Amino acid sequence: MAVDESEACLIDFSHVYYHSTWTDAGFDLIDTPGVQSVHERHTQLAMNEIAKADAFLYLMYYHHAYSDADAKFMEKIKQIQSPDYVLINASDLAHDEAEREAVESHVVEQLKTNEHHESVVVSISSKRARMSNNEEGIASFLRDFDERMEPKLQYRAQKELDELLEDHANHLTKWMQFF
Repeated sequence: MAVDESEACLIDFSHVYYHSTWTDAGFDLIDTPGVQSVHERHTQLAMNEIAKADAFLYLMYYHHAYSDADAKFMEKIKQIQSPDYVLINASDLAHDEAEREAVESHVVEQLKTNEHHESVVVSISSKRARMSNNEEGIASFLRDFDERMEPKLQYRAQKELDELLEDHANHLTKWMQFF
C-alpha cells in the first residue's frame, strides 16, 4: 500500500473481500505484517490481532524456518495465544522427504522450547497448490483444521456468548435496582 513508513502509519487496515468456504462460513481472515518487519508498530498490530483471534495460523518460510525473528515473536506471544497451526511454506524446496521432516522436527522442537506445545506443524507448498488442487500439505491441513478446530471454535464462541450474557444480566440487575 505504502512504501514510506510515515505514510503507511496512516493506514490502519484494508479490507479485501474474497469468496471461499471459510469466508462463506463467517471466518474473517486477517493477514498481519510479518514479524521480521523493522517497524515495532507491525509487531504490535500482529499482537493485537492474535489476542482477538479465535484461530491463529502462523506462516514461516521453509529456508529459514524458525528464524531468530520467529523465536523472538513466539516468546512475545506465549502469554497471549499459541499458534493453532504453524505452516511451513515452500516445502517443495526440500531435496527429499528426510530433509523436509528434519525441518519440521526442528520447528516442533523450537515451539516446545518456547512452550507452544499444542501447535500443529504442517509443511505446505503454495506453489504446488496453485498448480494443482491436490497439494497434500494443504489438503492435510484443511482436513485437520475442520476436524480439530470446529469444536474448539464452537467452544470459544459459546464461552464468549456466555460472558456477554452474564455481563448484560449484571447490567440489567444494576439497572433494576433503581426501580
